[in-house]
Order: sequence, then C-alpha cells, then structure tokens
Amino acid sequence: MSFPQRLMVFCVGVGLGALLAFYIIKNRGLSEREGPPTTLAEAEVEAVPKILQTYEERGEPMQSTFIVGEFTQPGPEVGTYRRVLVIEGRQPGQLLRIEELQRAQPNGPMKVEQWRVMAADRAVISLKSGVKPASLREALAQYGYRLMRRGEEPGQYVISLGAHEPETVDLAIERLGALGPQITAVTPDYLDKPTEQP
Repeated sequence: MSFPQRLMVFCVGVGLGALLAFYIIKNRGLSEREGPPTTLAEAEVEAVPKILQTYEERGEPMQSTFIVGEFTQPGPEVGTYRRVLVIEGRQPGQLLRIEELQRAQPNGPMKVEQWRVMAADRAVISLKSGVKPASLREALAQYGYRLMRRGEEPGQYVISLGAHEPETVDLAIERLGALGPQITAVTPDYLDKPTEQP
C-alpha cells in the first residue's frame, strides 16, 4: 500500500473515531440530564410529585422552611379552613402556590383533606371564540400582567401575573373575570390534578 493510500485510511479512521466519540458523548449527556432542571417550568413540575407524596403520606398541613408566604381563611364548611401558601424551591425562581383544605380534628392536629399545586405567578384564561389575545394587552398591562403563551386547549392563554404573593392568583382571577364577556374562564395554572385524601 502506498503512502497516500495509508494516509487516506488513517484520515477515514480518525474521522469515524471522532464521529463515534461525539455520538457517545452526546447520548451519554442526554441520559445523564436527570440532574437539575434546565427551565423554570421543568423546575416547577419536578417539585410537584414530591409535594403530592408528602400530602398523601402525612395528610397534615405543609410545614417547611421553604414557605415564603401564606394566609388562612375560613373554608366552605364549619370547621374547615382554606390555607394558601407559596413555597420557594431549591432552584432559582422555582415558586409554587399550594391550596390546602384543612379540617379541624377533635383532640388532634388539622387534617388536610384536599390540596392543589399551581404556579404562584401565572393564571390561565379562556377567550370567547373569535377574540384575539392581542386585544387584551392593554387591559392586562394596567395590572402588570402580560400574555406569555398559548394554553393547552384552543382559546386558552397563560398570563404572567408579575408577582407571587399568596393572594396574587385570587386577585388576578377576580380582576381578569371582570374584564368582560370576551373571557369565558379564568383559572390558576394548575400543575397537578385534583386530589383528595381518602
């Protein structure tokens, strides 16, 4: 075999080796990406199963050093209380709002009967058919809100509320619901499904 042929075989081998090494490293990096989440949405969603598991196992009100705000008010029935709290996760900007429905127990601690986990700084609106979301920009801006993205269903849009206090979502639902008939529904941006303690 001549020198140019050996050089050609060597170059092809190096090229294939480099391509194979790149492919292995790239796929290995993807499989190891089970580390910290890369986006705020991933960080929020990652925390939800742990929170739900805590409620399912204990059935007690959340107690945590990660709670950054909360309020409690009377619930829909005598002896029940609605507690709303905002927790801050380990990731920067990871804020979740949790609503608990607690029931007073005779001679015992409060029991959490229902809970919901949602974004602390977002709400979801549903628009009447034919209404363009851009037509709401000015009305949203007066409260410091802004359109973020389309929701999961047709006509749904996720709204950034610009704050994350425990009262933020309730106030936004009241304000957005009063904007007129072009909005057919306003809900929190739930990150879980309705659950109830058996």
